[in-house]
Amino acid sequence: MNAKFQLYTLVMILIVLVSTGCSAMATSMPTPTSTAVPTSTIVPPTVTPTIEIPTNTPLPPTLAAECSPTDQDAYVFAPGRLQVQSPCIHVVGIVKGAYDSDDGDGIIDLDLDPTFKHFLVPANFTTLFNINGTLHVEIICHAAKSESICAQNPDPLRQPLPKVGQHIWAEGRWVLDWGHTGYAELHPVYRWGVVQ
Repeated sequence: MNAKFQLYTLVMILIVLVSTGCSAMATSMPTPTSTAVPTSTIVPPTVTPTIEIPTNTPLPPTLAAECSPTDQDAYVFAPGRLQVQSPCIHVVGIVKGAYDSDDGDGIIDLDLDPTFKHFLVPANFTTLFNINGTLHVEIICHAAKSESICAQNPDPLRQPLPKVGQHIWAEGRWVLDWGHTGYAELHPVYRWGVVQ
């Protein structure tokens, strides 16, 4: 693990500790040059309806668009929790999970090919939301939900979700979701397909 990644991980852990009132525990954390890994499980604070994006956290650089966004941004629920890193990126990986969530969004947990691993941040390696080193990919309004903002969406992506083990490509908005510890995701997805 390189020193920059260790430092970023340490900063993220310290932010969680300080925000939960556990700053006294921070003195036992390893220094960025240490190879030790903390063994305790950190319980994050309960997420409140208002999400504040940390301003002093090292973040991945924002990027110019690599592809063309669609109109799907307008149908994202609670967009204020998402910090946009690029309006559109292209990634490739193996599907580790695919399902429709309770809110009607299609979810793909994508194990990125090595060329695309730089789109992950330390929060993607937490077990807290069961993403375990994958990129969280959200196809908004995948399943029809008439009571939600999706009822206004004229052209949601409704193709069947990929199967676990399939090698796919996806394009979408690269964001950090501060409603879920700041892990990186594609949200929304603009298009996807199976690698041929």
